[in-house]
Amino acid sequence: MTICSYFPTCTGCSHWNLPYQQQKNKKIEHLKDLLRTHNLETKSQINFISCGEHSLRHRVDFTLEFDLESQKHKFGFYDQNKKICHIETCLQLTPELQKIYHEFIQFDFFYGNTPIKKASVRLRTSPQNLKGCWLDFSNIEIKHLLEDQKLLNQLLNAGFVVEMGQKSKRLKQINGALKLTSPEPNVWFKTINHEEKELGLKCLISDFTQPSWLSATVLVKVVSSWIKEIPRIKTVLEFGAGIGQFTLCFLSHDLNVEVCEINPSAIEQLKLNAQMHAFKGELTTRLGDFHKKTISPDKKYELIFVNPGRSGLKKFTDEIKKTESEYLIYVSCFPETLMTDLLELAENYNLCNITIVDQFPQTNHFETLTLLKKL
Repeated sequence: MTICSYFPTCTGCSHWNLPYQQQKNKKIEHLKDLLRTHNLETKSQINFISCGEHSLRHRVDFTLEFDLESQKHKFGFYDQNKKICHIETCLQLTPELQKIYHEFIQFDFFYGNTPIKKASVRLRTSPQNLKGCWLDFSNIEIKHLLEDQKLLNQLLNAGFVVEMGQKSKRLKQINGALKLTSPEPNVWFKTINHEEKELGLKCLISDFTQPSWLSATVLVKVVSSWIKEIPRIKTVLEFGAGIGQFTLCFLSHDLNVEVCEINPSAIEQLKLNAQMHAFKGELTTRLGDFHKKTISPDKKYELIFVNPGRSGLKKFTDEIKKTESEYLIYVSCFPETLMTDLLELAENYNLCNITIVDQFPQTNHFETLTLLKKL
C-alpha cells in the first residue's frame, strides 16, 4: 500500500493510513448514515465509482511563504499548527503536474533582495502539455516583480504560461519588455460528449474546474447515462454550469440548454467552448445568483440540473418545487447540505439513483450524484 511520507503532518489528506477498500466502505457508510438521519428512502443501492487511489490531479493550489529561520521559501499545504508543510512530492498529482511543480519550486521568489512573504499559487497542466501558473499575488508585489523582471522572465523562459492577480492578466514579453495583457483562455481542461469522445474546454488557469479531467469525465459519464434513460427529454435548465463540463455533453445529446451562472467570466468561457464544437442543441445563458432568486425557473423544462457549491441550494429548493420539471439531477461536493436539500425536495421528488464518484481519494471528501423523479 502506498503511503505519503508527509502524512499525517500535511493536512491535505487524512486517509493514507487506511486501505482503499476501507476508505470506500467508510464513504458509503457515511452517506447511508446521512440518508437514515434525514429519513430519506431510496430503492436504489449506493453506487461507488473509483477514479483511482492517487495521481489524479491536473490542478494544484498551494501556498508559498518565506521562512525567517531558514531564509528560504516553503511551498506546500498547511499542517495541524497552521504552518506550511514544505512539499517536494505530492502523490495526488499526475506525473506531468508533479514535474512542473518540482520545477516551479526551484525558482527564487524575490524582487531584488526582498522575498515574497506569502502568496497563493495555482499550477495546471493542459491536455496539450502546456505548463500554467496563476500567481495570486498582491498588486504591490506584482508591481515590484514587473520592475525587477528577473523571476518573471525565468518563468516565461522556462515555458510557463503565467497569469497574475485577481484579474488573471496574461504576462507576455512584448518588444523586449514585460507586459500584463488581457486574460487569454487556453484549452486547460476537457470533457466528453454523449459518445464519450473528448472535447477540449477553454478557460483561464485561474478559473474553477474539477481538480482532474479524469474524474470530471467520470462524473459526466454518469450524468450522460441517466440522460439516455430519461424518455422524451428535449430541454434542460442548468444551474452552476461553470465553463461547460456538463453543458457540452447536454448539447451533444441534442438538448436545448438554458444555463444560469453567477460568474460572468464563466459564461464567456462557456459560450466560447460551445462555439468550438458543432452541436444541434441550442444554448442560452442567463447571468444571476439563483441563491438570491435573481434567477428563477419561469417555464417548463423536462430536466433541471444543479451543481451548487458546498452551501447547497438553500431556499432555491422552493423555486424548484414550483416548476413542472419531471426530473432533477443534483451533483454535490458536500453530502451534508445535499441531504438538507433532498429532504426539502422529498415532498415533490423520489430519489431514483445515488452514486458516489470518489475524485478525492485519501480524504473524507467525495462527489455525490443523485437522480430524482417527480412524484
